[in-house]
Amino acid sequence: MSDGGVQACGGTVWLTGLPSAGKSTIADGVERVLRGRGLRVQVLDGDAVRAELCADLGFSRADRDTNVRRIGWAARLLAAHGVIVVVPVIAPFADVRQQVRARHEEDGLPFVEVHVDTPLEECTLRDVKGLYARQRAGDLRGLTGVDDPYEVPDAPELRVITVGRPVEECVREVVAGLVEHRVGHVGAPDPPTPSVSVCIPVYQGREFLARTVRSVLDQTYSDFELVIRDNGSTDGTADVVGSFADPRIRRYRSESTVPLTESFDRAVRLARGDLVKVVCADDVLHPRCLELQVAALASDPGLALVAGRVDMIDGDDRVLTSNRLLRHVAGRIGSDDLVRRVVRHGGNPIGPPASVMFRRADYEAVGGVRDREQFTLDISLWARLLARGDFLGQTESVAAFRVRPGTVTATAGRREFTVQRAFTTALARDASWSRHPGDLAVSLVGARTARARRQMLFAAAAVLSRLGHHRRPEGAARS
Repeated sequence: MSDGGVQACGGTVWLTGLPSAGKSTIADGVERVLRGRGLRVQVLDGDAVRAELCADLGFSRADRDTNVRRIGWAARLLAAHGVIVVVPVIAPFADVRQQVRARHEEDGLPFVEVHVDTPLEECTLRDVKGLYARQRAGDLRGLTGVDDPYEVPDAPELRVITVGRPVEECVREVVAGLVEHRVGHVGAPDPPTPSVSVCIPVYQGREFLARTVRSVLDQTYSDFELVIRDNGSTDGTADVVGSFADPRIRRYRSESTVPLTESFDRAVRLARGDLVKVVCADDVLHPRCLELQVAALASDPGLALVAGRVDMIDGDDRVLTSNRLLRHVAGRIGSDDLVRRVVRHGGNPIGPPASVMFRRADYEAVGGVRDREQFTLDISLWARLLARGDFLGQTESVAAFRVRPGTVTATAGRREFTVQRAFTTALARDASWSRHPGDLAVSLVGARTARARRQMLFAAAAVLSRLGHHRRPEGAARS
């Protein structure tokens, strides 16, 4: 829940519709818009609520009704405390939806029912969670809209058609409906939209987060917002975030913890700027990072990605090695050519999130993060974004990547090597890009070399620290 913005009254927005109709996608978009306006908003995801609040329930008619009533109770409680609650939950039966509405009205709270009107045929094609495929295979019974009833709302406040329309248009329609029905202060004027959103998804990041935040706030480029999303940390991360009073910071905290890949995606979807940079909560940006990369993207609309080189630092901000990465991928490179170079490299020659900037519209167009593997999250995203334009590799070092024990990179072993090989193989065989015989064989050598370099770097970190290697990266915090 956001700690920004004060509103006298909240309300509930209930998005009902068939499985894979687009309820959650629209809900996430509405959340991002409302948070961008400084409003307090909470999405009550159906799967999360079932796991935490309704784990004792099954899928009988009685249990489904109880599940909806419990979610309605939680929504009403939050709405009474000034929160706009967005509920993307099927709620298949009209009488129970009416009961939830009635309880809101008894308490004088707005309740807006939104029918996400997507035909069954389209939902079957989307099949986001694979439910329709399981039902056809005989592995699932009682699927709403197929062999279990779904009662279409007779008179919802909004009926949103999703087929043939971009998500952003559907989101705008819902937000406009909230203005019309006077939910919270949705109709208040929007705050100025920054050019850049720097997003920090953080979990248990107390040790290094302050250094990361300071490196962002000390940028020479000033037209940015800093979005910090705490993924349910319990180590005092929230205290570190709260210690900064800079108005450019937007703070969000989830009480539950989601996988790293999902946390990354949720942080980016909170962004309002046209350009986005994600920074891991232990890395740091050099002072001119945003200035250099904004200028590149602004001057060349054909670019989808811009990346700079990085320094490698240890836990005390000492430089272990400088001006790394972008091997053989410096300068302006066409997307097809770059994908081939990624394949032949066998790893991630582009770099970590802190070294990369991309366009939010492109991120949304490719569907955000899809790879659920943590180790290939970044290169998988970079490859899909290249379908939207070309690449610029800058020779300046723009960020510092922290080399320390316990991280995903540091603990990478045989399984991660296998995951990386599977990704590279799939990319090499992707018909969207030119194919070149022999590239996969070259990539195997490259992957083994990259793995060896990484292992040596992490092994050397401790040795260099003991030798008192005290060079700091440009812009690193001195604490």
